[in-house]
Amino acid sequence: MYKIRSKKLTILLTLIFVLSIMLPLAVPAGAATTYSALTAPSVPQTTAPGTTVDLGTIFIAIDALGVGTHSAVFRLPSSVTLPAVLATPSISPALAPPDTITVARLGNQEFRLDLTTSAASGLLTDVKITVPITGVTTAAASGDITCTITSLSGQLPDGSVVVGKAPSGQVSVSMVSTPTMGLAGRAVSINIQENIAGGLAVDAVNSLEFALPTGFDWSGASIINVATGLPPGVDGIGVSVVPGDTRKLRVVRTGVTAPRMFLRVTATITPSETLAKFGDVTATIGGASSTNVNSLLVAKYAEFGVSVSAKTVEDALAGRAAQKIGDFYVKEAVPGSLIAGRSITFKLPDNAVWNTNPTVVVEKGDITLGALVAVDTRTLRVPITAGSSATAAEILLRDGRVTLAADTVGDLNLEFSGQSGATGTLKVANVLAPVTVSAATPDVIIGQKNQAAGNFTIVESRKGAIDRTPRMLTVAGPNGVSFAKVPKVEVTSGDLRIDSVTVTGGELRIVIRSDSTVASTIAVSDVAITVDRTVPVGPIVFDVNGDAINQTATTFPAAGCVAKVALANVVTPAPAETKRTAAFVIGSTTYTVGGVEATMDVAPYVKDGRTYLPIRFAGQALGVAEENIFWDNATRTATLIKGDRVVQFTVGQKAVVINGARVAIDVAPEITNKRTMLPFRHIATAFGASVLWDATTQTVTMEL
Repeated sequence: MYKIRSKKLTILLTLIFVLSIMLPLAVPAGAATTYSALTAPSVPQTTAPGTTVDLGTIFIAIDALGVGTHSAVFRLPSSVTLPAVLATPSISPALAPPDTITVARLGNQEFRLDLTTSAASGLLTDVKITVPITGVTTAAASGDITCTITSLSGQLPDGSVVVGKAPSGQVSVSMVSTPTMGLAGRAVSINIQENIAGGLAVDAVNSLEFALPTGFDWSGASIINVATGLPPGVDGIGVSVVPGDTRKLRVVRTGVTAPRMFLRVTATITPSETLAKFGDVTATIGGASSTNVNSLLVAKYAEFGVSVSAKTVEDALAGRAAQKIGDFYVKEAVPGSLIAGRSITFKLPDNAVWNTNPTVVVEKGDITLGALVAVDTRTLRVPITAGSSATAAEILLRDGRVTLAADTVGDLNLEFSGQSGATGTLKVANVLAPVTVSAATPDVIIGQKNQAAGNFTIVESRKGAIDRTPRMLTVAGPNGVSFAKVPKVEVTSGDLRIDSVTVTGGELRIVIRSDSTVASTIAVSDVAITVDRTVPVGPIVFDVNGDAINQTATTFPAAGCVAKVALANVVTPAPAETKRTAAFVIGSTTYTVGGVEATMDVAPYVKDGRTYLPIRFAGQALGVAEENIFWDNATRTATLIKGDRVVQFTVGQKAVVINGARVAIDVAPEITNKRTMLPFRHIATAFGASVLWDATTQTVTMEL
């Protein structure tokens, strides 16, 4: 009994020992096998009798190769025939005997790869296998020659790899580059690559021809062997422009002794000013040689011109300095469009000035530029010291920064001008207001304290739009309106933090403790205001401002506030706005105001279809106090002030100035009998009055 147990124990221990050896040699998890080709040479579509060609070498990479048999079948297309004896594959690291790697021919297009590994070689890492495919023949091959791999076992999975190319035609033609040219023309270079030796046909007159469209001519042709950089010097190969037909460029060949060649033809294309058409210049390919294409785009013909375009458009904040604008390009249509001695000039609008000038980078072309010049705070100029000659210039202006006025919102456009040819406008930034404000607008009446105004919200347009460094955010009402108490102010979304809230007369002041990292919303509720009796009927509009959102007030003192919001609506008029009626009769010095008769020292008259009244009496009829009617004899200007409205007329000028804004009118004030006479309709409408005319009674009536 003891011996039986001992024997079983021995077997168990032996099994454990064997497994301990084999387990490390198992295929590692995640081990990968990839296929690629070291080369994929061009081969003839059909090999000449008695000749063979080599395809590419298949490269197999295996991260970690475990113990076992790894097999796959490799199949080529039917247009390829394998040789009777295949090239020997190689493997690194080397296998330890008795492990092997072999290939066996299965047919004209198929062979099998077998890789056997055992504990002798152990676990191999970073395995590299090469499988050459040499000595094949082709018959009507075309395009990519793909070897398809079918897995049989182990770590050789299914796959495919391109091992060669059989381009159509015996000669492949292509452009080194396709330039854009103007009227002066351009030199171009054409690659001529034989797919087989002798692919460039023997023809002493026309082995290969490139015919340009009408309006374009060849000149100055030369040919080199790309391998040596020298003229071919064999087989009578040469190039020339056809005499009497300069649209045609021909390559000739008189013999075939050289191996497969790679040639390059260089010649100049010149357009006719009257016959050439703008656009693609495509040469038609002819001659005795078989080519991969029948035509070739050799150049583009364009007018001289300069364009501007945005590479990027940035978002910027109004009322802030150092706001990044988008990068932008200035590009030539053809070389030489930007002329030496001229400048590229671009200008910001009135509500922006340069903070950091853009960096100027020539990305294409051999143009030379001078240092950027600041003409003024809004205008920059880039001098052109030498124009481009070979390649159309592309100039990038990047990393510019600007300072923006508080009331700037919407597109920020650069204006291009000057003699460079770069003109027009270009959007480089989208300017956002730092905050948007919305509110309810309840009705209020004049002459009462502590009336409920609208609750409102202040919403950041993006994180950090309200800046804690200057700290103060203000909401200020118009004259005659004040806050009755400190409202409730809280952050309802985002992480902006408020330090304190105070009220000083008509201004609410919110001090910011820390910026937001998430766009935040401030809610203001329990708003109460006092409205005195001078406030006019209509919306009560508050200015939202303060250095927390407007940091460019010094640069733009006339810009005003960042945002406006109506917090209430006055529905009862102030006493000064009680409706009044005045009537004047042409030719009479008697007039009535509110039904009360009064007398003037000058009678109204009609001239050029307009009723003229003396300024003093017209102003009084409109409710302007006598002490608020002024006459400047030096400028011959009459000024009338009523409430917050200032109206000015100047004798002989067809314009009225209302609170500083100039408005054109169709007739001018004049002096008659030493009295300044004003066109009544224009002065009435300047103060918001309506005017009625009764032709029967020759009476003009004003209602205010």
